[in-house]
Amino acid sequence: MTITNNPQQQEPTDMDTTPTEAPPKKSLTKTQKNNRRLIKLLEDRYPQTFNWQNPKPLKIGIDKEIQLDETLTQGKLKRALAAYTRSNRYKKCLESHSERIDLEGKRVKDQSTKKFTHSKTVPNKKTTVKKDKKPSKATQKTPLDSFSGYSKEERLKLKLEQLITANKPK
Repeated sequence: MTITNNPQQQEPTDMDTTPTEAPPKKSLTKTQKNNRRLIKLLEDRYPQTFNWQNPKPLKIGIDKEIQLDETLTQGKLKRALAAYTRSNRYKKCLESHSERIDLEGKRVKDQSTKKFTHSKTVPNKKTTVKKDKKPSKATQKTPLDSFSGYSKEERLKLKLEQLITANKPK
């Protein structure tokens, strides 16, 4: 018997045995890259507190304790903390009810009375009703509404007289 070289019966090559590559990750936007750079700056300054891969709940008001300089301005700090605390990793650590930490990495007593709730459980702003809401200026009756039956010139004269009498020195 002779063995023929049939291309269909070849032994597997390196190309056949390599695992398929994972789909490429989404590239970060310019803003996301800047935010990550700012978070890295916070990690370098306060390694006990900030860790992007394993975040811990931060002390409330920690932004007031962080030292600002020319590389970390108030605006940059605000953006970095917003990106850090809005990440899914940080939200998960809040859900686990871990204790909050300060800049030195020490545990502090949780000063908030509110517990973390997922954003889907928070009521929509449009559906919330404010009890002490004042009526808007458009719905308030003003003394100027009494001028509606006059011409434009007459209204202006009456309004001017009203302003003069209201602002007269006593």
